[in-house]
Amino acid sequence: MSNTRRSLMLAGAAATGSALLNACGGAHAEAPGGLALLNASGGTHAEASLPYPRVADTSAATPQLVDLINGFFAAKTRADVAGAMAYFSPDLVTYTDAVLGWDFGYDSLKAAFQQSMPKWPSTAKSYPTRILGDVKSALVMFTDTPELFGGEIHLMGAIDIQDGKIVRWADYWDSRGWPNAFGIQKQALPSWHTTALRENATPRLRGVVNNLVAAMSAGDSKSAAALFSYDAVYEDMACRAQVVSRSAIERYLARAVSALPNGATSSLRHAVGADAGGGFEWIGAQGSPVAAGITALVLDAEGAITRATTMYDGGLFGAGRLQSLAALALEP
Repeated sequence: MSNTRRSLMLAGAAATGSALLNACGGAHAEAPGGLALLNASGGTHAEASLPYPRVADTSAATPQLVDLINGFFAAKTRADVAGAMAYFSPDLVTYTDAVLGWDFGYDSLKAAFQQSMPKWPSTAKSYPTRILGDVKSALVMFTDTPELFGGEIHLMGAIDIQDGKIVRWADYWDSRGWPNAFGIQKQALPSWHTTALRENATPRLRGVVNNLVAAMSAGDSKSAAALFSYDAVYEDMACRAQVVSRSAIERYLARAVSALPNGATSSLRHAVGADAGGGFEWIGAQGSPVAAGITALVLDAEGAITRATTMYDGGLFGAGRLQSLAALALEP
């Protein structure tokens, strides 16, 4: 990691009590006269003008949400502090890094952006890879390239939006493979700030989430699998595991639900998204080293889950225990 990045993160930590890891990447701003960014009210923007790869799966997102998310990440990648902050409400409840335990309000987030964004190299990019939901609440999967924070990071963010502005954003990621050159200590979040918000997920999405969480919490693999479509995909990003088909998912959960951090005795923290997809933050199972995680859901026209992708910090497990958990995805 360069001296510039080193001094940036250390200075940020001293100034704010922690450093922003996941929300303050970007590149040098474009020269004056460059193409305008998307705006949070859903303006139009040529695909070719995005400063990052156009790879996001947007099939379970409204066009207005796609515009908003692309606009934010374009501003972030272009190191446009004012443009990025325009997507956040001045009454921002929190921008949270759930893995490191960092919690930013509007002013501290803006200060972190102002300090960090202009210093990243022009090759740095932060961009969405999957967008789910609508302009009330959403889940976004995104990538921060190594130039931003010294290592490639793949994240999921749960987002609540009110009156066209982001009021809560919580990031989850797997810290394995991230160099952590500064020995940053993970902290427990004092508050997840969910009680300060009205519930923004659609009733249909909430119903699926409630049923899935109830089944997983009870260790009921059959009821959990029944919520999936015939050719559904279940993914555990920390275990690097993928299970295909409802019957295979049921067999997998029968083997794994008592050991998964999002399995037996886990519970729901907060749901986000719309009828076609979204996800939920969960509270880890009793006794699990993982206190919190997130699951993305894609739904078909009948409300069955076609894809579930779970993310949590695998770095909280010892290597042997995580390998044992991953091995449960193998058919005996």
